[in-house]
Amino acid sequence: MKNKEIFLDRDGAINVDKGDTYKIEDLKIIPRVIEGLKLLSSKYKLIIITNQSGIGRSICTKQDYFYFETEQDPKLMRPTDEPVIYGDSSKFKNETGWSQEINLKQTLGDMLNYWRRSL
Repeated sequence: MKNKEIFLDRDGAINVDKGDTYKIEDLKIIPRVIEGLKLLSSKYKLIIITNQSGIGRSICTKQDYFYFETEQDPKLMRPTDEPVIYGDSSKFKNETGWSQEINLKQTLGDMLNYWRRSL
């Protein structure tokens, strides 16, 4: 079992980030990324994350996004891959008035830089 993990933001790391990608016809995989993922997967457990703020902003629905995710190429999936886990912060936002100030890409970059300096 691999004990190291690498987190990749789907939009911009795996596919071209066109903003709120939830339609199959809008998906464009970055050239050679599949080869890169295969290399990474030999040493790391890959965890693909995606912040679909378009759902919270009513640009698309959870059903739109779920349909998009279920249309992925099964040849790229392994039997041990984790199932898709959906998170929704709308209840928290509605009850507290919280709003995101720092995007996920910057948060992950800040965390990576922190650990690079610390190790």
